[in-house]
Amino acid sequence: MTTVMQNDTRAEYIAGLRALADVLETNPDIDPPGNQMTWVTSWLIDPKAETRKIIRAIGGKWDKRGGGTDGSIMVFESRISGLPVEILCQREQVCERVVVGTRQVTKTVPAPDAPMVEVTETVEDVRWECHPLLAESGAVA
Repeated sequence: MTTVMQNDTRAEYIAGLRALADVLETNPDIDPPGNQMTWVTSWLIDPKAETRKIIRAIGGKWDKRGGGTDGSIMVFESRISGLPVEILCQREQVCERVVVGTRQVTKTVPAPDAPMVEVTETVEDVRWECHPLLAESGAVA
């Protein structure tokens, strides 16, 4: 089944594509996004700088959220007119991991010489400090 966008939504989406083309044309140092208007900056030499560069070039308001099944991905989301865009990177590449405490955890695990054995280990309690990438420009990211 095919769905057709309403005219105003379609026009905004097309305007967003044109605006994205303008951003890419005036910023030759930014590669086009990958599939579905998503940049993946994790594999780049300096993902934080690349993410900052893309956000700065596109401008506007950006929201951020955790992603991935374990929360290890940071997703920056925005819109260019009616065109949704996002940037994905490893959270550790743009946020600071802060250890706020430790605790002892006991769990039962398989052992080579016994069916199961209890093991106690120390685990860190952490929080992620994700400072705005563009604090000096007033953009939210």
